[in-house]
Amino acid sequence: MMSSDLYSINTELMEVQRLMGSYQWQMSNKREELDRLQKALRDLESTKSNFYEAEEVCSKPEFTSKIFHGNHAKHLTSLKEDELRPNFAFIPDNQVTKVTEKLREQIKLLQGQIGSLESDITSLESQQRTLNARKQEVKSQA
Repeated sequence: MMSSDLYSINTELMEVQRLMGSYQWQMSNKREELDRLQKALRDLESTKSNFYEAEEVCSKPEFTSKIFHGNHAKHLTSLKEDELRPNFAFIPDNQVTKVTEKLREQIKLLQGQIGSLESDITSLESQQRTLNARKQEVKSQA
């Protein structure tokens, strides 16, 4: 009976070790993905601020009647205020913001998955200690 107990304990230990290895591999991959997403988020937020800086540069030239004759200055100022600025602002205010939100959601999801894997690994380590103790107990009874 001892050899069948030892065999079943060893079989369980191998399964626990296999699962731990699998979870550690998954966790490693998820951490790498998390790092990439966090970098992408930082880069995107930097790009968003660059848009605001570029918008300022694009909207700086003032068009006056000294530069253009009569209504041309008014038309260009109107074009800048009514079309250029709103269209330029749409990119960081809407498009970049939406992508940023999606990245944050994905980051939060990955952090949850990593936490779950860490918890599973901790549980498996506890199971492994229990199995090793049972194995020693069975061996000492022999």
